[in-house]
Amino acid sequence: MNRREMLTTVGGIAAIAATSGIAFAAEKGHEHHAAAPANAALATAAFECVRVAEAGIRHCLVELGKGDKSLAECAAKMNELKTACTALGLLSSFESAHAKAMAQLTIKVCEDSEKECRKFDKHKECVDCAESCKKCIEECRKFAA
Repeated sequence: MNRREMLTTVGGIAAIAATSGIAFAAEKGHEHHAAAPANAALATAAFECVRVAEAGIRHCLVELGKGDKSLAECAAKMNELKTACTALGLLSSFESAHAKAMAQLTIKVCEDSEKECRKFDKHKECVDCAESCKKCIEECRKFAA
């Protein structure tokens, strides 16, 4: 398993872990536990950033392989984004006391990634990542306020 496959698998496991408690509670007659966490919108925005960043990183790697080195910094920012948003998604899903601090840090990471991605508006993956960052920033600000 290469690094990219491992990270994709970890992201998938994180998303499943974030929702499995809700599904399990509903199936086992504990419907009162089946309510979405208070931070569901934040977790959803964070995990969407992870998904979009993964697609962006794949795109950047393809372009780098073709010799386009202009996307190297974009790929690095997307990697940071994916890392921060994975942590935020998990912390907010489990209503961690550290989620607010992570949301504040994630705002900065998203801002950096959005700024870098906006430089490459001819690449759909970069535009998608910038828009995903914008939405995640909005949710982080609502939550961290």
